[in-house]
Amino acid sequence: MKIAPSSCASSGSGRKKLGSGSSCEHNGEEIKCYCGDKCPMWTTWKNTENLGRRLIGCPNYKTKPCGFLKWIDEPMSKRARFLINKLKMRNDELHKLNANNEVDAIRELKTEMKEMQK
Repeated sequence: MKIAPSSCASSGSGRKKLGSGSSCEHNGEEIKCYCGDKCPMWTTWKNTENLGRRLIGCPNYKTKPCGFLKWIDEPMSKRARFLINKLKMRNDELHKLNANNEVDAIRELKTEMKEMQK
């Protein structure tokens, strides 16, 4: 499942990976898993029935998962999931385009600098 930290204040940078140590409160209560560790809140981004849903789960899910997982949000409608997925795909396209434009801009600057040195 592809998940990312949620936008709660202590969740970190919003990367599309799990960030260890980033914990959240839910309804004013800090949640701990069965391991006794503080649970981060994440958002699923994989195009499944859970797309866009937030969850709280064991931060050790890759190494020694205890199996703790709690969904925060109810499942979304098919239409909402479709729209979120379309927006996510468009966002990914724009990020790739931006990265390509940055590479092109760097090449242009290097060429200009070489010409200036002549």
